[in-house]
Amino acid sequence: MPRINAVQLNQVDGSVKDAFEGIRKAYGAVPNVFQSIAQSPDAFFGYLAAHDRLSKGRLSKAEREIIALVVAQHNECEYCLSAHTLSAKAVGIPYSESISIRQGTASDEGQQALVTFVRAVVQNSGRLANSEITEFKSHGFTDSHIVEVILGIALSYFTNFFNNLNETTLDFPKADAI
Repeated sequence: MPRINAVQLNQVDGSVKDAFEGIRKAYGAVPNVFQSIAQSPDAFFGYLAAHDRLSKGRLSKAEREIIALVVAQHNECEYCLSAHTLSAKAVGIPYSESISIRQGTASDEGQQALVTFVRAVVQNSGRLANSEITEFKSHGFTDSHIVEVILGIALSYFTNFFNNLNETTLDFPKADAI
């Protein structure tokens, strides 16, 4: 049972209601995680703003989903693993590839470089050797990509920690454990 009460659509007005409507149109419903984060409109809009800005950056949708899957696996966030496995499928990453990514392997060379880089960042709290950064860049990634990867990791940590603490009720198909 969630520890933070979910905010219901009929309980909000103004900008939160407008945001919920936009999310409902995009997802078909307002996921439980957003309803609970909306207990703090400032945190809710801060997350949405950062997420929106990142979506306009250099990283592709698939790359952003890879980041989310790797971080959610690291943090053992069942909610985010399930949500991002579904989102990954929507951007062309098959379920079996999502499982492989969570295990540390991608079939595409560039995606593998991203998986390896994200895993290294989260496992070492960002303390990487110059050679690891050089290796990542050798696959076409730039300093801008690195900054966006770190923001993607930070956003994932927020939702992972939030969902783990909250015990957010799963409202996506459950991803298989690995």
